[in-house]
Amino acid sequence: MLPASNDLVIISTFPDFDDTAWAVRDALAGSRYQVVFIVSGSMPVPEWVDRAEDRVLSRRSLRGILAFHRAKWVVITHGLYSELPKTGRQFFINFWHGMPVKKVGAMLNEQLPHSDIVVAANSEYRSIMSEVLDVRPEQVIVAPHPRVDIMLNASQESRNQLFDNKWVLLWLPTFRDRKGSKGRRDGMPEQSVLHQMTLFREFHECLEELNAVCVIKPHPMEDISGVSMSLPDSVQFWTDSDLDNRSLSLYQLIGMSDALITDLSSVYFEYQQLGRPIFCFFPDFEAYESGRGFVRPFQTLIDAPILRTEAELV
Repeated sequence: MLPASNDLVIISTFPDFDDTAWAVRDALAGSRYQVVFIVSGSMPVPEWVDRAEDRVLSRRSLRGILAFHRAKWVVITHGLYSELPKTGRQFFINFWHGMPVKKVGAMLNEQLPHSDIVVAANSEYRSIMSEVLDVRPEQVIVAPHPRVDIMLNASQESRNQLFDNKWVLLWLPTFRDRKGSKGRRDGMPEQSVLHQMTLFREFHECLEELNAVCVIKPHPMEDISGVSMSLPDSVQFWTDSDLDNRSLSLYQLIGMSDALITDLSSVYFEYQQLGRPIFCFFPDFEAYESGRGFVRPFQTLIDAPILRTEAELV
């Protein structure tokens, strides 16, 4: 009963308006396509959204649902109305929010998003994405993730204004205490960097000697309510709100950094394109492996030594 539109593109990401949404919207600029962002929260609308041409609709609104059913193209990073039956009208382009190292999707019997096309970072991940999202291998396209463009084009002038010419170490741990998950925990949260950083005196001294700053960006799904923010000036916690307050996106920040510290975040694969050092700090590796586990043996995916202690990191 709803009129269809082959020129209507729905973009729905988590977090709302993330770098995937930005990169896709930028690629569609000047084309015939009309863009509708369907959002879950109340994040401020960023400047790159064309307020004259684009629409922003709530996922829980009737307008959002009607726009979704009219649209031919649906671009997602997680899923959108996956609980509804898939119709023949929509074509889902799934820029999954990262190449998974930990088990996800079908491996955990999770509800799967509708997907007609899925993007994988490399040929090895083609079979992995096929398995975790339960799609045929021919539906998986090997291509760079759109948000890589944001990372590669990060402004070094802005970086110098933010960090005063210091070396910038960016620490991106994945979540352990999942926000709003009724007690679900992966690995050993008490061993995560978020809970240990106040004790890392040798690491703090190392940063000072290097004239460096370490920015720790918690995962948006991490429960940080019990994390101490009392840290030396050389270590800073930046949340999504902190990025918004600086008019900065995550992948702009990633592109400004000189080195990455992470555990099993999929950002590892994208950061490799910068050719900069990557350190794998994973103190609860064994607990994570025996608990949630990995999509494949860890060190067939991550080509970096596993660091478990502050001394090894330093």
